[in-house]
This record gives sequence, structure tokens and C-alpha cells, in this order.
Amino acid sequence: PSAAVSPLDQQIGVGDGEQAAFQLTKRYGVCEGAYVRPIKKPVGGSVRVSIDGEELSAEAFTVDVGTGVVTLDAPLIADAVLAAGFLFD
Repeated sequence: PSAAVSPLDQQIGVGDGEQAAFQLTKRYGVCEGAYVRPIKKPVGGSVRVSIDGEELSAEAFTVDVGTGVVTLDAPLIADAVLAAGFLFD
């Protein structure tokens, strides 16, 4: 992965103890005026993911480069924050 891509860049979900699949998103702006864009074509191999600030190994998740959905190998625990950094087309 590129050093310029941080696994803390974009918050993409908060755990509920059941969900394991999350859409990559890119946030533009702040507060209520922010626009959240779904990212459907991440560059293969560029996606870095973290839970509560700790980067996951590449074996702990998969990314569908056609839909931009990140699937964890286990459901995200309740209240844990999932973030990702990535390049996209």
C-alpha cells in the first residue's frame, strides 16, 4: 500500500456486533453540510483498514473492487470505529 494512504483517513462505519460489510465512502465538508460519497471503484491493493485506530492486516478483510464493499472476517464489535484509506478511480 502507498505510504500516502492512511488507514485512519475516512470513517466508514461503527460496529453493532452483527455487521461485517461496509461501503467505502469519502466525506467532503464538515458537520451537517458534509457530502458523503460512496466509493465503488477503489484501486486494487490500495485499501488500508483500521478498527479503533489499529490497522488490520490484509488477511483480516476483503475488498470488492467493483462495488467498494469492505468485508471483515468477523462482525465489527459494538461501538468500534471502522476507518479506511484508499485510492479510487
